[in-house]
Amino acid sequence: MHFHILKSTRFKQKIKLPSRNFRTLTSLLRKRKLLKKNLFTIKRIEELKKLREEAYKCIPFEHINHTSSFKTLFLGDSTIVGAGAKPHESLAGRMAKDYPWLHIENKSKTGAVTKDVLHQLKKATHPKYNLIILNVHANDIFRFNNFNDLEKTAAQVFQKISKRTHTAV
Repeated sequence: MHFHILKSTRFKQKIKLPSRNFRTLTSLLRKRKLLKKNLFTIKRIEELKKLREEAYKCIPFEHINHTSSFKTLFLGDSTIVGAGAKPHESLAGRMAKDYPWLHIENKSKTGAVTKDVLHQLKKATHPKYNLIILNVHANDIFRFNNFNDLEKTAAQVFQKISKRTHTAV
């Protein structure tokens, strides 16, 4: 992996970013006309880096109830994980609070893209679910993933989900 070093004379700091993240960040900043001297600083990049690290530490909420006949599976990205919220405040956590009799598995992961959902689905423990809740694509868009590849992968995801449930949201 190639890295870029961003230097700040104002803060006398260096930060190392993977090339792909650097290109994405700089292109977004250029589009928004923020990449000007001293307007977007290394300090802000470090704040974003810390937020990202915290988001990756989030553990998806699960409520394993082996006696339940209603099995629910959550798949997707940080929205489903509940990044930035306490586990019981995530969508899965709120469902468990309102419906404590549910069996809730959550295989979602912060930063996941559409192709990652295929791997998440493989980690699911039951062959069939009453409900599968899916939220993904934001990271595909943010990373400028190829739309044609995304469309093919999404079709594969929907096909595999349809084999595991009759109800997907």
